[in-house]
Amino acid sequence: AYVEYDLKGKPKSVNLPYLPDNASEDLIIAVQGFLDHEVGHILFTDSSLLKSIAHDPQLAEMQNVLEDPFVEIMMRKRFPGSRQNLNSLYEFFINKLVKPRYETLEREHCTNPLAFFSTLMPCIVRSWAGFEVFTEFLEDKKHHYQPIVDKIEKLYPDLITRISSPVSTEQNIKNAMDVLDAIVHVPEDDYSEDDSEREYESEMEIKGSGKGDMSTRPSSGARGGSSASSDSGIPDVEGGDEMDESTKSADPMSDEEIASSESST
Repeated sequence: AYVEYDLKGKPKSVNLPYLPDNASEDLIIAVQGFLDHEVGHILFTDSSLLKSIAHDPQLAEMQNVLEDPFVEIMMRKRFPGSRQNLNSLYEFFINKLVKPRYETLEREHCTNPLAFFSTLMPCIVRSWAGFEVFTEFLEDKKHHYQPIVDKIEKLYPDLITRISSPVSTEQNIKNAMDVLDAIVHVPEDDYSEDDSEREYESEMEIKGSGKGDMSTRPSSGARGGSSASSDSGIPDVEGGDEMDESTKSADPMSDEEIASSESST
């Protein structure tokens, strides 16, 4: 699902997943949550600010991941009835989209914290914002991505607090900048002069095996593929986009096809 904007940054339409005749009850209920989520972007996302970062795909994608909990919190406050629809969407999102990716990393015996952080980040930021279903889902998974969280807290001690209490699109853009900076930051005392280049490349590596690739979507910015990574070394965020952008195809899609489609939240 995604919001389409015109050239002036004004909302033009809300696009939702196609529902085939044999759509499951879970998918039908989830689509109601998709709608509430996208309406949240229309009502509470400052689209004029998104235009200013559209040239930077990684920043736009990260900002969108941080924007999602903000619009959902605002929807719950403005329209209390949306809570049930969003909760149903979360179950669908976790079980159909996030969990399969996480289990793939485990099967491959991945030891890259960045790979787990990228896959789980849509859940992580919602957990920080107090969404209990995501906190429960992550309870036994924190050890996989904790080194990335430690880097964020070391460089920006107040960043997680800021992310946990989102107040505006402008703040989420600043938070996204800080998250990306923390992820790629290598402290000087972490390496010697002789091996600095090797250590830095190791820190920044997100290509090769694909285990560190990150991809996602912004609700109005650039799109990223699941196996794509930036030439700059700054990672995309995996799994964040499906809640904002499903498919633009007119062909019917099964639950599994929707779950595997790379789109934008």
